Amino acid sequence: MDEDNSFDALMNPGEANNFFDIADLPELDPSATTAYSRTNSLWLIEFSRLIYRQEITFFNEDDTQAGLFVNNKVQCAALVFRGTLGLDDDITDAKAILVSGTAVV
Repeated sequence: MDEDNSFDALMNPGEANNFFDIADLPELDPSATTAYSRTNSLWLIEFSRLIYRQEITFFNEDDTQAGLFVNNKVQCAALVFRGTLGLDDDITDAKAILVSGTAVV
């Protein structure tokens, strides 16, 4: 995959056209949850770029935006949030409260 390390690519990730264009990228492994997985990291990086595409359906609640990517084949989902932009987002991020929960597998 050709890398675009430009400032423009960093600031406009949704403009990319080379999503998942990684040589020999294996399928996402939803069972790899207790240790680092290079494959899963690459998938999550791509989801983080893909959420900025205009055709992706995402929710927008009080300027917090996220999308849910679901793969029925490997039975997993990733909830991906868009980044922080400006003071209002900084305040929202600061109000976030961590809660414990149980993953549904």
